[in-house]
Amino acid sequence: MNITLNALKDRLASVRGAKIITFTALTKPSGMRKTGNPYATCMKESRVNGIINWSYEKAVNNQRLRESQPMDDFGNVEAFHAAPRQWGQRVRGTPFVEHNGTFYLEVKVQNALGHRYLFEEQVIEAEHIKPFLPNRDNEGIRQEVDNIIILRDYKLESIKQVILDQEVLTVV
Repeated sequence: MNITLNALKDRLASVRGAKIITFTALTKPSGMRKTGNPYATCMKESRVNGIINWSYEKAVNNQRLRESQPMDDFGNVEAFHAAPRQWGQRVRGTPFVEHNGTFYLEVKVQNALGHRYLFEEQVIEAEHIKPFLPNRDNEGIRQEVDNIIILRDYKLESIKQVILDQEVLTVV
């Protein structure tokens, strides 16, 4: 079903409780180094399966319990307390974060179903882009778990298609 961006925003805002979605987004690769990068204007098309309307802190604590780590001095799993967001404000009762008038969809990434890089409307191999991308080896280090919880914020206007409740919504 074709849907406008505003209608998609309203539809996602109406979702109550945690919900699994799959979506395709076209984004600028985050943290990409621009100096000396011939691909600085490339775009990344990603297909992602994830959860909206979720609690980061609760997800990390659940993962700690599953892994039984880290333990405190009394043999109990230590509780995780999320730090405040570094940017933007959560929009209460929705899966959105608002920053300077722009809305972002906050997602707990379950599965990265694939991605490709586009440069001047042509697909290019990831090896060409990789040297200019940030190192994410320290991602999730505060969580102190083996299987980190991945939080991503996608600018709403970068989302091209959403599968929600088995309905395919294509942004036109």
